[in-house]
Amino acid sequence: MKILHVVRGVNQSSGTTHAILPMAEEQARRGHEVWLYHVRKPPGVLEAAPDPTFVKTRVFDLSLPFDHPGFSTSFARAVSRDIGRFDVVHIQAVRNFATWWTMRCAAGAGVPYIVAPQGSYEDWNLGRRSVRNRLYDRFFEIPLLNRAARVHCLTPREVEQVRAMGVTAKCVVIPNGVLVDGALPGPGLEPNPKRNAYKKTDGLRRLLFLGRIHPKKGLDLLLPAFAQAAEKLLDLRLVIAGSDNGSGELVKTIAAAEALFPGLVDSSSARPTPASARRHGAAIREENRAPARIVFLGEVKGRAKEACFALADAFILPSYSEGLPVAVLEALAHGLPTIVTDGCNLPEIAREGAGVQADTTPDGVADAILRLFADSTALASCAQAARNLALERFSWPKIVDRLLAVYAALPIAHSFG
Repeated sequence: MKILHVVRGVNQSSGTTHAILPMAEEQARRGHEVWLYHVRKPPGVLEAAPDPTFVKTRVFDLSLPFDHPGFSTSFARAVSRDIGRFDVVHIQAVRNFATWWTMRCAAGAGVPYIVAPQGSYEDWNLGRRSVRNRLYDRFFEIPLLNRAARVHCLTPREVEQVRAMGVTAKCVVIPNGVLVDGALPGPGLEPNPKRNAYKKTDGLRRLLFLGRIHPKKGLDLLLPAFAQAAEKLLDLRLVIAGSDNGSGELVKTIAAAEALFPGLVDSSSARPTPASARRHGAAIREENRAPARIVFLGEVKGRAKEACFALADAFILPSYSEGLPVAVLEALAHGLPTIVTDGCNLPEIAREGAGVQADTTPDGVADAILRLFADSTALASCAQAARNLALERFSWPKIVDRLLAVYAALPIAHSFG
């Protein structure tokens, strides 16, 4: 089968990027011819790419000096010319030029296309749509979404959100996946030489938040909740890793933390410069000996990100609204007991004993932290359940099995096997 994946752009800070690249690579490993078309991000954005051994990639330059909506005449010409040679087109994310143009071309050529909104219609986003976005949705995007062979939703809640937008096309629910084989086992699980490099020596326990510093992520709940829990859990430290993409939220969050823990907040690594990036992983290990109760690390990638997961005893995302948070899936793959809220759309975490679901209040989050860390034996049991959940429900081979079955059932693609 010839499969085309289309996305506005790929960069190392994007959750969609962490979904589309391993998805495309796994499909190619099954013997399919897989291509990825995307528009180049502006200078200064660290882009990513799939393994060229498996996936063929074409990157197109911007035609206008604006990141959004990613207008590119070379992309438009290529898609118009090439669309007919593919059996199925899988489009990731919405509200951009690449999405709109690809839907338009595929519909005109009679090529079945699947669109994955990737959380674009979540409640937080919908409540903040501009008039321009409302008009665009109604007159440009929704009509083409209604002609899609399938709308790929990540959760049952996303189906409801898609329907609320007026989309009538058939929906299929398949979550994003996660690379489980490359993840480190969680605390108390099987030995792993990589984890030894990050061995803790201070006897402290760490609760990790890793994600974008944004109002919807619930840090306004997490900080006062941690202040409550920290009074009883004297050995617990909160580690916050992530950037605000220049919005100013990071500075506000650090100030809020310092108001709660005067003199006990370490934000020295929150904005690592390129020159210090090589030392960032070492800085994470060094913070083992710092007296701070809350540590801000800024955005972490590669080995520094691996160190964060390796040093953590549990993970938390008290978000108000999400599609399907990749960071939580990564935490599960690393065997970390996880605290989520209803807005994370992962009820199976509590159901399978892989963690705790908290109410979206400071008291509710504090209670979840206390419950998770109350019993070290139960915490180890949660770690094993988290790893099992990632393997059984979210590993990429299982996700791709389901996606390929959807492709094969489409009117044109079915004859290609």
